[in-house]
Amino acid sequence: MKKRIQQIIKNGKKIETEYFILYSCLSFPFCKIGFIVGKKIGKSTYRNYIKRVIRNLWKQKVKKGNFIFILKETISEIPKEKIFIQLKKILDEIKCQNY
Repeated sequence: MKKRIQQIIKNGKKIETEYFILYSCLSFPFCKIGFIVGKKIGKSTYRNYIKRVIRNLWKQKVKKGNFIFILKETISEIPKEKIFIQLKKILDEIKCQNY
């Protein structure tokens, strides 16, 4: 598992936003999502909530590829709607890059 994450970070495309960094690689036939979240981002229930929100929206819109989200501390200060806006911007950017 750790080897696959390192491979995606090394070879994948990087998209950075105010709240997270996304590494993506389309070499996988279905959608796999991984998260790297530090303990500085709230309590475990909040960290799991954020991961669940991102995972649900992402799996609705993206059908294939490997994705690693590295969440930044600033994500703990924003409402769910702003997370959706950031994710939709990233989805538009990915589609422009022929993903």
